Order: sequence, then structure tokens, then C-alpha cells
Amino acid sequence: MPSIYEFSAPDHVTANMKMVAIQTEIACYAVGMVTVNSHHSCLTDEGLAHRIGLCPIVQSKLTPQTVGSLVIEAKPGRGVITEVTTDDIVGIPFAQKTPLVTLVQNERIELTLHLAKSVPTVHTKWACVAAPVLLAGEDDNQWFIEYENLGQFTDAELKVILDGIAEPERLPTTNMYTRIMYPS
Repeated sequence: MPSIYEFSAPDHVTANMKMVAIQTEIACYAVGMVTVNSHHSCLTDEGLAHRIGLCPIVQSKLTPQTVGSLVIEAKPGRGVITEVTTDDIVGIPFAQKTPLVTLVQNERIELTLHLAKSVPTVHTKWACVAAPVLLAGEDDNQWFIEYENLGQFTDAELKVILDGIAEPERLPTTNMYTRIMYPS
């Protein structure tokens, strides 16, 4: 179910700036580095690290020193399968249970996960919302942003963050092209 953020802005340009801010300026923690101590599954190290990095993390339960660890070993035996999810990662509060990899007999994963804080313009894993849409209200100054909350922040926390983003300074319109000068 989509969430809605309501705000007032004098025109659509200013309202659009707020929507761009929700997509690009809210910094979040995500898994920034994975140390692979042992990994014996069909998924590559890079594939597993990327999959873990894209899983949203609940921001209010973190400290900058938070480090996560994952040690899973599939039980020996014929036909035994072990499903590894984000719930198996110790120390990092993921927003939802997400399947990561399936291990078969005698496969093992041992990882250490380190967090980093950044903004979505660097990589999508730092995004806290998905698919924002700007909608005009009935009043000329009333605007709504409808978005899918990924779970890093509650809607109330996002409202405080978005209310704190000031209206960007408008710069005068200039020629967008770079001038080229030749010596005479």
C-alpha cells in the first residue's frame, strides 16, 4: 500500500524539487562492504554481496559501528536444503525477510557485513522510497507525493526529514550550453 506525504508549495517547480529530494537527498545506511571468509554455494561472491546490499535496513535501530555477520552451514545428508534469508544475518535489522541463497549438503557461507551511509545518487541501495509520484491537490498550493516506503524509516520519520528539506534556492535561467572560444 503506497504512503502519502502532503505538503504545500507555491508552484509545480518547487513541488517537483521536493520530489527530487525524496529520491536523491535522504541518506541511509546500507551494506557497503562484505568480507567473504568462506562461501561455497552456486551464487558468486559478487552476486551474493549485491543481493545483500540491496536489502533495506531499519535505520532507527542502527549505530555507525553496527557490523553484521552470517555463518550458515548446510547439514550433511542427501537432499537436505538450507534456505538462507536476511533473518539469518546477526546484528543488522533488515526491514523484511528476504531470501538470499539456497545451500545444499556441505555448502557453507561465512560473511562479515560492514555498513556505509550514502545517498541514492551513488547507488540505488541507499534509496528509502520507490516509485514516487507527484500529485496536485485541490488547492493551488497543496501537493502530495505518493511513494512506496521500503522500510528504512517510518512514514512519520520520513515526514520529519522531508519537512526539514528547505526549498532550494532558485537560480536564474542561463544558457545550458558550454561556450567555446577560439583564439583569433
